[in-house]
Parts: sequence; C-alpha cells; structure tokens
Amino acid sequence: EMCIRDRIIYWPQELKDKIRSITLQDFIGRVAVKHRGIYQSTMHPNLIADTENEYLWAYHMAKSRHIPSDVNAEQLACHMCPIVDFLNHSFEPNAVIMQSEGLTSRDNQFGVYSVKGIAKDEQVTVSYGEMGNLELAERYGFVVEGNKYSHIPFVFGNIPEYAHIMNECLDEKLEILSHALNCPASKTLGSEIYSNKMEKQLMSKIRGWVLTKDDISKLGKETLKNTDFSKKISEKNEGMAVGFLKAMLQQRMDALSGIDSVSYTHLTLPTIYSV
Repeated sequence: EMCIRDRIIYWPQELKDKIRSITLQDFIGRVAVKHRGIYQSTMHPNLIADTENEYLWAYHMAKSRHIPSDVNAEQLACHMCPIVDFLNHSFEPNAVIMQSEGLTSRDNQFGVYSVKGIAKDEQVTVSYGEMGNLELAERYGFVVEGNKYSHIPFVFGNIPEYAHIMNECLDEKLEILSHALNCPASKTLGSEIYSNKMEKQLMSKIRGWVLTKDDISKLGKETLKNTDFSKKISEKNEGMAVGFLKAMLQQRMDALSGIDSVSYTHLTLPTIYSV
C-alpha cells in the first residue's frame, strides 16, 4: 500500500507545484494522460471498482506486483504470488524468480533461486528491470541513487546555422531514414541522454538529417535507403553531423543549467568523435 501511494500519479498537488524540473513536470503530465487513457479504454471499469481512483489503485497493484511467464510464443500470463512479490529491487540482485522446473505456466508455481552466495541476514533481492528513476517512480514508487539507467528525454532545438540544411528536402530525408533505420521517422528530431551514454541511433539519425540536396542527388535516394547510417557516409556529412551534435548538446546544457536536479545526473558534455 505504501509503495503504491508513492507512485508519481498519487503525488499531492502541493508537491508537484514545488517541482522546478521541466523534464519532470512534463513526465508527470504525460503519466496523468496515460493513466486517464487506461481507465477510459477499459471495458466496463465499474465492474472492477466504483471510482476511477479505486480502479487505478487496483491496476497499479496488479501491474507492480505480478510475475509474468510465457504461455507460448504468442501469449504472456501474469501471476500474483503472495510473499514472493515482497522481494525488493536491486540492479545487482542475488536471486531471480523463476517458474518451478518441469511445470507449465498454467501450474502457477514459481520459485526464488539464488544466483550467487547469500550471507546470513543478507536481504534477498531481485531485479525489476533496467529502468531509469522516472520509470521506477511511475511503476513502483521509488528511485535509486546514482541510477545509471536514468536519462533525460529532449527535443532538439532550432540551431540557426543548421536550419537550412536540416529543412532541405525534409520529406525525402524522412523517407530515407524510415527505410534505412527500419522505424518511422518524425519531423521532430528528439533523443535521450543518459548519465553515461547517448541513444544508440542518435548519430545515425543526425547523419540522415544533415544530408544535402546534392548528397541525395549524387548518391541516389534508393541507395541511401539501404545505407548503414551507423557508419560515416562522407567526410563532409560527418563534419556537419558532429558539428550539429556539439551545438545541440551545448544548447541543451545551457537550458538545463538552471535546474537543480541536473547535477544529480552528473551530465557533462561528452567528447564527440567520428565512428
């Protein structure tokens, strides 16, 4: 009950009003919209609870305490396991929860197995997953100090010296990137910065965004659709990509400098080098 009530969605308004972090304010807003949508999309929620708050409490309780298992390649079963669900989280756990050997998921029997030596009076812990503090706070109601999986999501701002290049042949570049990266490309270029790394595809996206009209004409759109953007395309393109990344990171650092919580992430401008 205590953990459930510590979730972001249950934070009192007077606490939310004291938050200075734009990132956290935005995240809280998106969480509220997300959970409102969960309630509205549920068939006959009144059969589960009398009010929206009671329904969301039941949803969070099941969401945070269930143990998943595969029924088959296409189905996932969720189980409520008393006592076992009291195990606390650690990024370096000494145990795992596993379905008991020789049983199927329909037998609904699980065991706690050690993965290394556990000393007398040592707490038994399991991993809830590689999540940043925002995800942990939303799902479980706690954070981990020095969490290496914490990250700051952001949208790239307008860099005046690169505006012309970024907007040139934009629709063609989005088509190229969607095919080359095998994922939908948005007209808004965003990413995530972790305390110790950047999003894996960030440089690939930027290489595509700084393609010029001459690049597309010279290399050919169909050829570019099958290009590996995780590698350098040309010296000129790489120089523009690195220059844009440096300018963007500096812009983000300047914007974040006034937020108290940014020091907690140990965010520093990384050294940029060609891949």
